[in-house]
Amino acid sequence: PCSLTDGGSCATSPNYPNNYGDNEECTISGVPPVGLEVIGFDVEAYGCSWDYLTVNGIKYCGTSGPSGAVAEDGVIEWRSDGSVVESGWKICWATRPPSPPPAPPPPPSPPSPPPLPPVFPGFDVTAESEAQLRSLITE
Repeated sequence: PCSLTDGGSCATSPNYPNNYGDNEECTISGVPPVGLEVIGFDVEAYGCSWDYLTVNGIKYCGTSGPSGAVAEDGVIEWRSDGSVVESGWKICWATRPPSPPPAPPPPPSPPSPPPLPPVFPGFDVTAESEAQLRSLITE
C-alpha cells in the first residue's frame, strides 16, 4: 500500500506523513532512471535490519534516504517489521529530462568603421553605386 503522488512523479510510504504501519511491504515499479529526490525520510534505524527502503539492492533506513540514487532496475521496495514505526518517506523523481543548457551568447559584432570624411568639405554626396557616383562627380 505505498502511494504514488504528485501525478505519478513521487511515492510515499503508507500513511505518510503520518506513521507507517507494522508488517508492510510494497514494490514500486516503473521508476525512471533519474536521480531520486528525498522529500522526507524517517524510518526505524538499527542497521537497516527491521524497516528499510531498497534501491539497487542497497537498504536505506534512519534519516538517510536514497538522495541522488538512480533506480537502475526501475524498482523501489519497502518493508517494515512488526514493531517501531516512524513517519516514513516521500521520494520523487523527474518525469522529463532536464532542459538543455542555455545557448551561449552570440559573439560581439565587429566595430563599425569610422565615417569617411566628405569628398568636398561642405558638400554631401550620396549615390547608390560607384557608377552613379562617377556620373554625379562628372556632372
